[in-house]
Amino acid sequence: MKDSRGAELKGKKSVKKELGYLVIFLLGAACAVFVTLFVLWKKGFFPKASESSKEVLNYVEKAVFLDASGKTHVYETKAGNKNVYDKTRYKIDGESLYDKYGSVLEMDLGGQSVSASSLPETKGLLNTHIGYLDGHEISYEDGTYKSRMGIDVSYHQGDIDWNKVASSGVKFVYIRCGYRGYAGDGVLKEDTKFEEYYKGAKKAGLDVGVYFFSQAINESEAKEEAEFTLKLLKGKELDLPVVFDPENVGGVGARTDSVSGEQFTKNTIEFCDAVEKGGFKSAVYANMIWQASKLDMTKLRDIEMWYADYEPLPQTPYDFTTWQYSATGRVDGISGDVDLDLEIRK
Repeated sequence: MKDSRGAELKGKKSVKKELGYLVIFLLGAACAVFVTLFVLWKKGFFPKASESSKEVLNYVEKAVFLDASGKTHVYETKAGNKNVYDKTRYKIDGESLYDKYGSVLEMDLGGQSVSASSLPETKGLLNTHIGYLDGHEISYEDGTYKSRMGIDVSYHQGDIDWNKVASSGVKFVYIRCGYRGYAGDGVLKEDTKFEEYYKGAKKAGLDVGVYFFSQAINESEAKEEAEFTLKLLKGKELDLPVVFDPENVGGVGARTDSVSGEQFTKNTIEFCDAVEKGGFKSAVYANMIWQASKLDMTKLRDIEMWYADYEPLPQTPYDFTTWQYSATGRVDGISGDVDLDLEIRK
């Protein structure tokens, strides 16, 4: 009895010992697998979660977005006018904007509503979220497209030290050359700082484009605005387009309050055609609401787009070459807020 019991105990100890070795082996193997997977992940063999869900509105034919007021807007895009930029390529101070902010704004691509509570707080502008990118330089690089930082200005920016602006990293500027009054007969006027800004920006080595703030109510007035702009540009050289900037002026009884989206589209084409005939490249300025609810984008596919959107990432499914990403940016050489822009070209 004693001998058999001892053998039994010895056998149990042997089994426990073997089980212990097996546990140690399995733990070691698990650690090895974990380390291997971690190394592969760090080397980029596996996509990040954000990249695996990068629908990001590229190549979709229909999309819905929710603005800060809770109103939904529908984009219906057509072939040949699609946004080809990969949102995971946008960076802020070297960090991926998509990883940082990609999940902040939920886009509805499946026909279901999005709750306004899922959106970040607004920062002072109706129907718009701003504040994320103020004072930051945004970049975009994907091997095909390159980006650079710019600003746009009007007399509201006051005195500008253009050398400081150029030294801050700004590479280009859009200057308001003129505007039409939003009331009464809509008198055409030159921006009081246009000549000064043009000379200062050019001398500082910045690329220059201009924009005209339109309040045209028909094609005839749009052509008149183009002719007025061409007179202001006589003898001047531009590096960037002449931009048609049609906007609503809310709450003041503007002359364009009753102008239809169809008419705004016709005005855009009329202005841009006249500018092109005058020897300059043309473009149009629009935000997401204008693209979805006002302009007929199928008729503007051959016109370069300057897109305004103060969300953490551009939401448009339409192609654009310039993204105005902040209205409250800060740049050395300018006292107070200034619009910040990102240009993306091949």
